[in-house]
Amino acid sequence: MKRKGISLVSAVLCVSLAGCGTSGARVPQEEYDALQSQYESLQAEYDDLQNDYNSVASELDAANEQIEALLSTADKAGGSGGEDAAPVDVLVHEDDYVEIRFIGCELDDDDQELVFMVSNKTDSELTFQSGTMAIDGWSLGYVSGSDSIAAQSKGKVRFETKEDFPTMSPETISGTISVIDFGKTLWDSMSYDVAFSELDVTQ
Repeated sequence: MKRKGISLVSAVLCVSLAGCGTSGARVPQEEYDALQSQYESLQAEYDDLQNDYNSVASELDAANEQIEALLSTADKAGGSGGEDAAPVDVLVHEDDYVEIRFIGCELDDDDQELVFMVSNKTDSELTFQSGTMAIDGWSLGYVSGSDSIAAQSKGKVRFETKEDFPTMSPETISGTISVIDFGKTLWDSMSYDVAFSELDVTQ
């Protein structure tokens, strides 16, 4: 609307000036000054509105970029929407003492966890810890978690990591799991490590 006002005032100024040139008639100075002042005022208001529009457009573009970044992060997290990924059941390691199977990634509140089902075949309590884990070739930094499984039983062993998971439905996992006998009834060294690299965990 203000844009139309500027155009109208401009047109009046042009007609007035043209009239001066063809008929010799003079537009009263006061009328000319009033039109000129109105034109300048409308032009200033239009410039302010244009600046406001540009500012709002920039903020909208920035907000859209943030939304896209958040959606991208959610996709990298496996698109789980707060739910656990579909369970899997892949053998990681088996010997005379233990059987270790990877059964998937789970969320505990906001904590992402690698979850293993471990069978303790011995007559001693065993504890399971890890020093490193990776998902799809992406190292997950510091690993926390220490779960014990009673003699001749099985249960879940969970590991949390410092880095966010690149996906909740990995194709491969790598890492080490320490099998520990704190009672020192099974081995002289008290523990041994189970290592696995690029283990296919798709089903």
